[in-house]
Amino acid sequence: MFVCTSRTILVKAIAHAIPSYAMSSSLFTVKSCNQIDAIIRKFWWGTNANGNALMLKCWDSICSPKCIGGMGFRRMRDLNLALFSKFVWQVSSGNNKLWINIIKNKYLRGKNYFSDNLSHNNASWFWTDLSFCRSHVKNGAIFCINRGSDVMIWNEPWIPTIPGFIPVGNACYNPNRPQFVKDLMFDRNCDWNLDILNSHFPQETVKEILSIHISPEDRPKKLLWSPSKSEIFSTRSFYLHSQSSRFNVPAVNPCFKWKTLWNAKFHNRYKLLLWKLIHNILPCKARLNLLFATADTSCYFCNHHTESVDHLFLKCPFIQQIWFCSFWQFNASIFSHLSFIDWINILFDNNKLLFPNLSVKAEFTLFTVIMYDTIWFARNKLAHGSLAPSIQELVVTISREARSHWLSMAQTNRGLDLPAKPWKPPDPNWTKVNVDATFKDGIAHSGVVFRNCNGSIFHIASHKHLCQDPVSAESLAILDACKELESANISYAIIESDCINAISFITTGSANCFWSACPIIDKIRCFKIAWPSFVFAYISRKANGAAHAFAHWAANCNFDGVLPLNLILISVLCDSGYPLVVDF
Repeated sequence: MFVCTSRTILVKAIAHAIPSYAMSSSLFTVKSCNQIDAIIRKFWWGTNANGNALMLKCWDSICSPKCIGGMGFRRMRDLNLALFSKFVWQVSSGNNKLWINIIKNKYLRGKNYFSDNLSHNNASWFWTDLSFCRSHVKNGAIFCINRGSDVMIWNEPWIPTIPGFIPVGNACYNPNRPQFVKDLMFDRNCDWNLDILNSHFPQETVKEILSIHISPEDRPKKLLWSPSKSEIFSTRSFYLHSQSSRFNVPAVNPCFKWKTLWNAKFHNRYKLLLWKLIHNILPCKARLNLLFATADTSCYFCNHHTESVDHLFLKCPFIQQIWFCSFWQFNASIFSHLSFIDWINILFDNNKLLFPNLSVKAEFTLFTVIMYDTIWFARNKLAHGSLAPSIQELVVTISREARSHWLSMAQTNRGLDLPAKPWKPPDPNWTKVNVDATFKDGIAHSGVVFRNCNGSIFHIASHKHLCQDPVSAESLAILDACKELESANISYAIIESDCINAISFITTGSANCFWSACPIIDKIRCFKIAWPSFVFAYISRKANGAAHAFAHWAANCNFDGVLPLNLILISVLCDSGYPLVVDF
């Protein structure tokens, strides 16, 4: 009744939504979830008059994100756990709701929800389900660290980059070792006491602790959800976190960049066809012969070679004639030695030898996928007894469809590509500071470039930091700029960064910033209060070339400090739209 593209939409919009209400309030049995999966699976593949379906790919691999080769479907058991887990999070995070207080008074009675044994005789089905999901939520819950934090070092999770989030001390046990995280800090500021850390933890753990930046704000003890950048628990983040071990192993050919397919500017029907071709699950004769041992495996068009994906869509002489007789006059025979997956990689790669510009590449790719769709439709008509179409008829049909799609895409994309604003010097008596950072293997290098109203560089510095993610690295670069401005006693300054998230968190005062960068943002806000004439602004990557290039140079040279102006390599620094001048 429905084509596969329509069935895909129905599965995501309806089949996954119907059981979600019931699944958000209770855990279904594994058998019930498997039965729902079987119904959805059979519907998506399609059935014949007898109700039988030909399923050429494992459902588990289809139920994986599109970026690793799946279709973005979800298994019902995994979806059920994700929807129900919100109750577990509300209990563990200490929400003051009536039903939570009743649960705690009946089952917890002062016990730690994560660390204690919570088995209970004659427990309700709801508490049994909560206990079952507890371990899944525990794997992502950690406590936020700030000034005066009373988080327990050895019993509560607080280090996000080590397994279990709870550190292990040195081999020799010390009965007088500190018990709270605040005991590992200096009393006068928000820095870690390195002597105490080295005396109680191995070096690997010390490095991970130093990558945690301490907020100067006094905040109450708070449990946050580490898989989410915003620290807010959601069923989506829980689902991705709970399935991370399954998703980290590519379900399909890892040589193909799947995002390029799903982000392509053409109809979803063509994307789904290419997805099946790359997976080799299109029911060609060669594929069916592996299952049913059919007698005839010859191609419907040339009647000489085995009908496989490689042959039908790349190597068949009939298909190659269509390419050559089209507007492109493309000689596909020079690629006959390649497999289909290698050809698709070339088609979606930014190969300037094959495609002189992106517009030509996009138009040729669109023509190719429409040709594949037309060829497969014509092949199926031949399989059911229709007459073979001529090459001229197919070329006219494909060219007409491709032209129609291309004109529609051109009208849709008109006016979307706006040119980036170039870098401009500040007003007189003002200083403009451009910042950027690199991040690799937990180490960040900042790039800070000072320029006056003439556009001349008069100060340049880079600093090395331990951190946990790119947004923290970009925030540390902004913090370095504030410290350099304070040291130089410069009051009127514009700090520009190409990290829109960091700038947004600083300027809007939002409390929902990335939890790992939140302590750094708090320190920057303190500078903003102390120096009200500091202006924080976003700038495009192209206009931030000087700071970007210097940060990469500092990372490659492992440089940390202020660089003398007479040592600056002009060729290293560049800015789009403005000449670079160094003021010696």
